[in-house]
Amino acid sequence: MGALVAFETARRLEQEGQPPTVLFTSARQGPALPLQAPGAANFEVNDASLLEGVMALGGIESELLAHPELLELVLPALRGDYRLLSMYQHQPGPPLSCPLVALVGDSDPCVPVEGVRTWERETLGPSELHVLPGSHFYLDDQLPQVVEIISASLLGRVQQAHAMD
Repeated sequence: MGALVAFETARRLEQEGQPPTVLFTSARQGPALPLQAPGAANFEVNDASLLEGVMALGGIESELLAHPELLELVLPALRGDYRLLSMYQHQPGPPLSCPLVALVGDSDPCVPVEGVRTWERETLGPSELHVLPGSHFYLDDQLPQVVEIISASLLGRVQQAHAMD
C-alpha cells in the first residue's frame, strides 16, 4: 500500500511543480497492475481467510493468533488496508520525471519480479530494480541492504545536483 501512496503523492508533487528527488517503491507491482495479495479477495468475508492470507505473506507471526485481544486490534487495520487497496483505480497520466527505485523480495508470493519491473513505465527518469532475498516482508531480514540502496541512490542524486551547480 505504501508504494501506491508514495506514487500518487509523487504525481501530486509533480503537478504542483515540485517533483520528488526520487521515488522508492517496495513489494508492489506497478500501479497499473492489480493487487494479488492472498486473502485480499476475502477481506470482508471472514477473519480466518484474512489472517491466512496475511500469514502466507509472512506478515503475522503464528504466536499472535494465540492472543485474541491483539487480533481485535490488528484485524480492523488489516481489513481497512485491504479495503483501501481494493478501491484503488490506477488512472493513466503523464509519467513522472523523477528517478524511480523499485525493491522486491525474490520469493514474494504475490509480487512477481516482472510485475515490479513495470514501474519503469511510470517515469521518464532512470529506473532501478533491486531484487533482494526474501518474501513480501524481505525488509525484516534485508534492512542493511535496503538502507545501502537508498543511501547510495540519494547520495548519487545529491552529487549530481552539486555537479550541476
